[in-house]
Amino acid sequence: MKPALALLASAALSAPALAVPGVELSGRASAWSSDRTGTDESIEAAAEVWLRVRQGLGEKAALRVEGWAGINPDGTGKLAGDIREAQMRLTAGGVTVSAGRQISVWGRADRINPTDVAAARDYRRLTEDEDDNRLGLAGVSLALPLAGGTLAAHWLPEFRATVLPIVLAGPGLASRQERVNAPETQFALRYERFGGRFDWSVTYANVADRTPWLAIAQSGDHSAVGAPVLVQHHPRFAMLGGDLATTLGDFGLRLELAGYEYASSAARGQAGRLPRFAGVLGIDRSFRGQWSIIAQAVLRMNRSSALAADASPLVSDRNNLIHSAWRDTILGGTIRVRKGLAGDRGAIEATVAAFTGGGNYVQLKASHRLNDTLRLSLLAERHGGVRGTFFGQLRPNNMISIAVRAGF
Repeated sequence: MKPALALLASAALSAPALAVPGVELSGRASAWSSDRTGTDESIEAAAEVWLRVRQGLGEKAALRVEGWAGINPDGTGKLAGDIREAQMRLTAGGVTVSAGRQISVWGRADRINPTDVAAARDYRRLTEDEDDNRLGLAGVSLALPLAGGTLAAHWLPEFRATVLPIVLAGPGLASRQERVNAPETQFALRYERFGGRFDWSVTYANVADRTPWLAIAQSGDHSAVGAPVLVQHHPRFAMLGGDLATTLGDFGLRLELAGYEYASSAARGQAGRLPRFAGVLGIDRSFRGQWSIIAQAVLRMNRSSALAADASPLVSDRNNLIHSAWRDTILGGTIRVRKGLAGDRGAIEATVAAFTGGGNYVQLKASHRLNDTLRLSLLAERHGGVRGTFFGQLRPNNMISIAVRAGF
């Protein structure tokens, strides 16, 4: 794989030299102390080429395309790629229709967004930028002006599951992904206002849970009748939530709230609790010398599953951790401190997070632009806590990395 990796890295870093109006290329190469799942502690290397197209097609239409191809993007040693965006946008009379694969980003809180239920991610990706692990979803959106804001309706027929940075099935246990029931009926309604004293939105979504729930089933393979199989299923739920952002003197304030309603049989007796409510309250301030700080308080409330008494101990604890439902009430917080470099050449930032009964997390990041197109990044992550906590189960994922990027 090394010759191919070197070839792709060379192509990646020289790609931005091409100049076509409306077309951007980006080359990325990185080295990691392990993969994202903590199963391979050898040095991992990855390289990717990204393509982004933003083309106007007359006065009322526009085309957006973004995709990537790379070697070893998730630490499995394989070639892979993805089309994150491929959409056509038409605007007439103030009404905008977008059709095709799109990236969904909802919520105004910092990184923890309770309303962002239509998004899917691949957390195994060897990338230093959290936004790069987002997965695009095909759909149709209709947005129109209403009462000083924008009302948008989203039809979300494509389902893509979030991929977790943990090994779900242990040795000797087969695993399979269950097909989502009626994905073509997924939808969301969102009303948003911005540009005034307050920026805010209200969202209702009815979708299949992108994050998998685990269950134990019996194998249908006649060669191993009765053998246990770990099933990943994605129950339907409804979310009603909203967010708000404003300023108060030198401080920025952010609030994001969401309530969830699962079907009573959603967890199939495999979890003791189901998510019910999540809220994030944040405050941020900038200081002289390009310093800034963001502090957030996080609250999660969960309700007991109607089938909790039948829960299998093999997966119930894992489900509770995956879905932040290990307690009825969970309190936590995050603090992120950032120092921008002179001339907008990069930044150094540190993030700390902790939750009651959930362990703790520390991330250090540094980026520096060597010139107008070339950027160097360093990353270190540490997960702390006993094995039975949210961050404790991710302790094997502790890592450091270095990456170079040319282009966007």
